[in-house]
Amino acid sequence: MPYIVSSLSSDNRYAFYEKSSGNVLRVKKEILIKGGAHVANKKTLLAPNGAVTEVSAEDLELLKTNICFKNHLEKGFLKIVETSNKYKAEEAAEKMDSKDKSAQRTAEDYKKEGKKAPRTKKGQ
Repeated sequence: MPYIVSSLSSDNRYAFYEKSSGNVLRVKKEILIKGGAHVANKKTLLAPNGAVTEVSAEDLELLKTNICFKNHLEKGFLKIVETSNKYKAEEAAEKMDSKDKSAQRTAEDYKKEGKKAPRTKKGQ
């Protein structure tokens, strides 16, 4: 079963359209790819590097025709992992390093820019 590994901060719905009467486009199908990478979980305060979504082989072929999906693949925000083991896909998510612009900034991000990170605790 194929998996899509995402390092995007938010979920993405990739829409596919068909023409109805009068040449009006309507949504024929939507495929949701989970996000949430680099966003702290409210309960655990952990920020995972990636999210994993299982898709069918038919949906994967359809996604490969979507221009937005292809753009995210080319920029390294998405990765296709074809395996029967979900844990292998989750390992790939942990190794992804691409961040989108909406990812939460970390102290390391400020350090790379040569800036001082803002205080996060009292007394620092």
